[in-house]
Amino acid sequence: MKNTFNIRLQHLQQYHPDTFKAYNWLKEHRQEFKGRVYNPILLELNLKDSRYASHIERILGGFRSNMLRTIVFENEEDYIKFTRFAADEQKWRITAALPEELSDDLLNKPTTTEELREKFKFEHYMVDLVQAPKYLLKYICLETKMNMIPVSLKPTDERHIANSGIFQKFTAAQSYYNVRPNKYRHGTYQTEVNHLPPARVLNDSVDNEERRNLIESIRTHQANMQQCEQDLKELSKKKDAIDQTIRELEFKKSDLQSQKRDIHIAVQQYEARKRRLRQLVEERDQLKNEPEEDRVKMDRYKEVIQELIEEEAEHLSNYTDIAEKMVEAYRACSRRKLESIEATAKYDALKSYIRNQASALEEAQKTLSSYKREHDVLANRVKTLMEAVRAAGKELSDGLREEFTAIVKHWKENGPTYTVEELGLKIREKEGEASAIRYANPDAMRHFEERMNKINQLQRTIDVRKRDLEEIDAKITELREQWEPRIDGLVKRISDKFSEAFQRIGCAGEVGIDKQEDFDKWGVQIRVKFRNTEKLQVLTGQRQSGGERSVSTILYLMSLQSLAKTPFRVVDEINQGMDPRNERLIHQQIVEGASRSGTSQYFLITPKLLPDLYYNEQMRVLCIYNGEWVPSKISPLEKYLAHARAHPEVV
Repeated sequence: MKNTFNIRLQHLQQYHPDTFKAYNWLKEHRQEFKGRVYNPILLELNLKDSRYASHIERILGGFRSNMLRTIVFENEEDYIKFTRFAADEQKWRITAALPEELSDDLLNKPTTTEELREKFKFEHYMVDLVQAPKYLLKYICLETKMNMIPVSLKPTDERHIANSGIFQKFTAAQSYYNVRPNKYRHGTYQTEVNHLPPARVLNDSVDNEERRNLIESIRTHQANMQQCEQDLKELSKKKDAIDQTIRELEFKKSDLQSQKRDIHIAVQQYEARKRRLRQLVEERDQLKNEPEEDRVKMDRYKEVIQELIEEEAEHLSNYTDIAEKMVEAYRACSRRKLESIEATAKYDALKSYIRNQASALEEAQKTLSSYKREHDVLANRVKTLMEAVRAAGKELSDGLREEFTAIVKHWKENGPTYTVEELGLKIREKEGEASAIRYANPDAMRHFEERMNKINQLQRTIDVRKRDLEEIDAKITELREQWEPRIDGLVKRISDKFSEAFQRIGCAGEVGIDKQEDFDKWGVQIRVKFRNTEKLQVLTGQRQSGGERSVSTILYLMSLQSLAKTPFRVVDEINQGMDPRNERLIHQQIVEGASRSGTSQYFLITPKLLPDLYYNEQMRVLCIYNGEWVPSKISPLEKYLAHARAHPEVV
């Protein structure tokens, strides 16, 4: 559904960009409105079966029709607020509607659906195929009579349906039929047939049956998924229990393996001890069998070993004394090395300090010498400047000399305002500026004088132009006083006739001049009012409906007829978009106006006419026949008249 809405929104932006802007503005400011404001009908509409998209799109006027871009309001204040902003301020080309009253009777159908299918072989009434808010659906039926139009995807018996007199419009297969009573053969009908173009903006509607099936399938799969998740949880619990059992068995296995290793080690130790015991027994037996001589040797060896042990103990005692002396000597040597390192460091630091102090002393002596030289130079400079000041003071005029004396006195008492460095810096800045101008543009002074002369010349030109402008304004005022009253009088005559014509149809209107500051922007402004609750509003291409614009246009043209002489006038399809009441009133006014003595010949071209309109003897009606039932060749008129006389019961 969201994807369909986005596609429709793209169509709206492509085919009706101003309506797209109005929709975005309404979406941001919807909370400012009191009643419900519907989106453009293209966005609110959905088809129950997309196979009928081309049929319904044709009845609604096509993919570029005003119906699909219409924004419907339930509250009059909301309607006025929106149209003032969108049409008057933004100049958007939009269509807005405020239905006066929408009853449930607008949804009534001429037959039941069963009768429609059995007797006429249609499948649906178009209103049954459309989904929209009820208020909006009643407005669509009011404008298009969708509740009266049947539709079929298969061909039907067009002649049978036309002769039934029940349906004025219907669609079948890929054709659109418009049925009208035949004025020249009572009880018969003439049918206009047009091919249905493919749908451009409604072919992306959501198929509700398919959508319900998909939702039901999703719910089934979700239930299956929940069951699978439940089964998965049960299996997961069983798996956890099995894993716990496996872990316990593995722990027991590890314990048994550890016991097996301990037993194996104990067996190995037992075997090793058995071997050692056998070895000791063998040695014991061997010793028992050795002769006495070996026993004597053993005693002698023991004595020698005892002497060696005593001698080793004496050497160890001497070694301890020597080691203590070596440690004490090592400590003394270490202390001497530390004292030597410390003394070396102090010596190096002292040498570095002496070098730094000598360098600083030398630098201070150089700085002192430099300051002395600068002092001598500044002293000479001050002496020279003082002499230059005295000389400059002598060359000044009396007024400047007094000011100069005051400055010198101030300097002597309070010190100079600027230091010598600051004065020198300012002098160098000014000298640098002068040098830069001199080197960058040697002709700067000459250019300056030329520009001053040009400025003076332009100022004189401005003064002359101002005088000329005043003269032109005076001429404009004089000419305007001559022709403006004549235009006002002419427009007043048009407005009077326009107002009278609107009063005859129960509405109000006037014509005036939109006087702007620029004469090129002057224009005739038509203001109309079609409802008692409204004020007079400017006639634009966006504020009023198509029928209201048609009524206003034809009444304005008729108001001009008495002021313009012409051999003939042609009006084409002025009744398109009018409601039946206005169409009858306008038709009667045209007939009465064109029938007056001395008026021009009048041609009124229209594809349709309401029954029982006003006619008189001054009129001639010409009908052009078209359609698949019209023969390729037409017989002479006398033949048709003879047939009509022979069969008077048909006429």
